[in-house]
Amino acid sequence: MVFAAAIALAAAAMGVKPGQAGEGAAEESPEESSGAPSFVAGFEALPLMPGLHNVAGSSIVFDTPTGRIVESAVTGAATPGEIKAFYAQSLPQLGWEMFLETEYRREDEVLKLEIATEGDNDGDYVVVHFFLSPK
Repeated sequence: MVFAAAIALAAAAMGVKPGQAGEGAAEESPEESSGAPSFVAGFEALPLMPGLHNVAGSSIVFDTPTGRIVESAVTGAATPGEIKAFYAQSLPQLGWEMFLETEYRREDEVLKLEIATEGDNDGDYVVVHFFLSPK
């Protein structure tokens, strides 16, 4: 959550508004602009919710003896409820089982979502931070 807030604050400090392109802003991949399915940066098969965009430079990937560790952040205009509903519907189709409202498990891995909102109204701008780690 601290990382997600830092990304939002850094963007605000640079004068970047949510959804505005530019250095330090969310980066749109070719898949996003073409309308084809896109994925959260750093993850092979974690769908990117429509309306959200990968944050440039936020993806960290480590391979350890016990499994993968992946962190990545996305931003966009959505409510926490919309994000939770999207992933509650799409992740089970990929073999993930919901353990908590924002935590999923599959085989020997745990996927956690942290959702932070920015702006005057709940859901004006959201930062979602994904964490994948071994169980």
